[in-house]
Amino acid sequence: MNLEFDTHDEHQIMICRVIDARIDGSVSGGLKKQFEPHLQSGVKRIVLDMSAVKFVDSTGLGALISLRKSLPEDGELAVCGATAQVDNLFRLTRLNKVLLMSATVEEAIQKLANVG
Repeated sequence: MNLEFDTHDEHQIMICRVIDARIDGSVSGGLKKQFEPHLQSGVKRIVLDMSAVKFVDSTGLGALISLRKSLPEDGELAVCGATAQVDNLFRLTRLNKVLLMSATVEEAIQKLANVG
């Protein structure tokens, strides 16, 4: 099963709005593979809008880290709209130190525009 999301580009940044409420073992295995065509086309910066996501398990966290590592050296992954539960998980696992965290898509775009 694949993670459902909508994408569009804005200011050379891929905006990805996650539709699924869960990022867990059922969808995380193919997450990196789903982004491969975008990465091969030159995408370097991704905003992952997780406002609809209510649950992330350890495999989901691993998939996000793997996606971040698959970006080029000058690339970046920003997460925005994390619900309180997901934000707490990111803080507990310190993933908030690895990814750029923002409240909104607009804030994430602004942060990514200032990176690199």
